[in-house]
Amino acid sequence: MVLAVALRPTALPIDLKALLVASLGIVGSFALAWPVVTRTPFRRFL
Repeated sequence: MVLAVALRPTALPIDLKALLVASLGIVGSFALAWPVVTRTPFRRFL
C-alpha cells in the first residue's frame, strides 16, 4: 500500500505503476524477511 500511495503522484502509465508496485513489493518483502530468518530463532522453523 505504501508503494502504491508513493507512486500515485507520478505521471507514469497505470500498467507501469502496477509492475513497479508488484516487483518492488516482492523484493521489499524478501529484504525485510531476510534479517528475521537469519538473525532470530525463527530460522529453526523456516
